[in-house]
Amino acid sequence: MKKLDNIFSGIEIDKAIKSAEVIKCEIGDDSRTLDLSLSFEAVVSRSKINDFVKKAKRFYKLDELNLRVCYPFAKQDQDFIDKYKENVIFEMGNSQPAYKYVLLGSKFVLSDDNLEIILIHGGAELLIDKKCDKFIHKLILDETDLSLEITFKDEIEKVSMPKLEPVIIPAKETAKASQTTVSGGEGAVILGKPINGTIMSIVDITDETEKVIIKGDIISFDFRELRNKKILIKFNMTDLTSSIGCKFFTTADKLVQMSEALKPGKTVLVMGEMKDDPYEKEDIVTVRSIEKAYKEKKADNALVKRVELHAHTQMSAMDAVCSAKDIVERAIYWGMPAVAITDHGVVQAFPDALKAKGDNDIKILYGVEGYLVSDTVDAVTGATEYSLDDEFVVFDIETTGLNKNTDAITEIGAVKVKSGEVIGSFSTFVNPKRHIPGNITDLTGITDEMVKDAPMEADAVRNFLTFVGKAPVIAHNAKFDTGFIKESVKRMGTEFNNPIICTLMLAKPLLPEL
Repeated sequence: MKKLDNIFSGIEIDKAIKSAEVIKCEIGDDSRTLDLSLSFEAVVSRSKINDFVKKAKRFYKLDELNLRVCYPFAKQDQDFIDKYKENVIFEMGNSQPAYKYVLLGSKFVLSDDNLEIILIHGGAELLIDKKCDKFIHKLILDETDLSLEITFKDEIEKVSMPKLEPVIIPAKETAKASQTTVSGGEGAVILGKPINGTIMSIVDITDETEKVIIKGDIISFDFRELRNKKILIKFNMTDLTSSIGCKFFTTADKLVQMSEALKPGKTVLVMGEMKDDPYEKEDIVTVRSIEKAYKEKKADNALVKRVELHAHTQMSAMDAVCSAKDIVERAIYWGMPAVAITDHGVVQAFPDALKAKGDNDIKILYGVEGYLVSDTVDAVTGATEYSLDDEFVVFDIETTGLNKNTDAITEIGAVKVKSGEVIGSFSTFVNPKRHIPGNITDLTGITDEMVKDAPMEADAVRNFLTFVGKAPVIAHNAKFDTGFIKESVKRMGTEFNNPIICTLMLAKPLLPEL
């Protein structure tokens, strides 16, 4: 195998990479592209490799040089990761230079198949949102054949939520947002200078409005890097009267700070000018200043606090938007002595509710809107004392038609379950001794050719009964499936008396459209 400097002898190559082995070197049909794969015996700085690529493209007048780097010696140990991590950061910077600032100073910690990247400046959510974990996983896999799960962790100390106390506000409402004046702002300055002026409602903004000061919640955040290396940040905000888009420019080193300060759900005060944006095709706010703001919460001024006995959370499908955490924290804030969580059909919100309670003096009432299955529905035949951990058989059959007296079985399939685990299976075609109609073949995919050498019905059913033994059998629309089995058994001069459960009859009370 040739060395790199043997093939590219016409250019000066850094000594760190000149001894690399050339695995692949293919020139495109137009002689203007080159595919090159190199194998290294030690980790080499990616910047040196990129310098070689630039020199080679310039010297050989190539339009494109596609280079793949391989480290066949790579081991899944911390020593290799420590040497390799700068290349990861370099490649992330090539992909999106702003990410380089997020990763600078980070620690790469290897544990089994997991590579945890600890970010000393924060930004884990940003990197996950932009799928940087998948980018790094693919990079390492392509170059080293190591398959590592990538996770990000912020090393910034998290502040625990203080105990929430009920607050009583005088009955008279404060002035509306459109009449509120701020002087020197409400909180820390995120961008620009402290804001002074009158806050207006977003709904009151018109085509004639020039300067605006608005207050609201962030509902979305995005960014992209421009050719001049500046970062364009765009976010949408709402004050519940309407919503509006905002944008401003910043530098890559401030991206993490901005992404943390402008997370969806944060409340901010924004000052800027209204502009007709030719790219967005709508009026937006060109932001000059942003400050952290505080959301005004509604208060319960009643002297005797009520108890909410019927609260649904996000766990109630298509029925609620509040989390259990939000409901419990608001009940605490309003001074309620108790709150009931009563999702319909599920209890998954209980752990979140308990966690949100913390040490606060509030009682969580755990409830549910249960669904009752009518006990008059004939879902079980031959009922007997039986545990779900005992053996049962789930089966299905295919036939030549719908009439158990005139049609015949063409296939039987079954699995035997015990303690939640499949412990056996049964499958056989059955020779019906007749032609299978075309519409049945279209429905089941079973043809005459497939069953011509199969066991006759009596033999197939006898083998099936041996597999089942005395276990209960379960089928969807069991009356149809067991009807054919019973008819076949009857012709054999015996009986089929196993307990039968019909999942169709169980499902109908919950899904009446079935």
